[in-house]
Amino acid sequence: MNKTPTKALIARAISAVEAAGMTPGALVIRPDGSFSVEILQPSREPEETPRERNLPKKWGEKRAA
Repeated sequence: MNKTPTKALIARAISAVEAAGMTPGALVIRPDGSFSVEILQPSREPEETPRERNLPKKWGEKRAA
């Protein structure tokens, strides 16, 4: 007998993930009725890319060396 998780159970799991400061990505429900919430990993972008640093300065812009 397959037992499916209730909407309330899934909502509580997603709320717990969000309360922990993470972003839920996908919900995986297995044939036995168990489930897991996959977490999205935040993309890490550099604060300043080399391209931005090497662009010519704008009119009137002063840059530190």
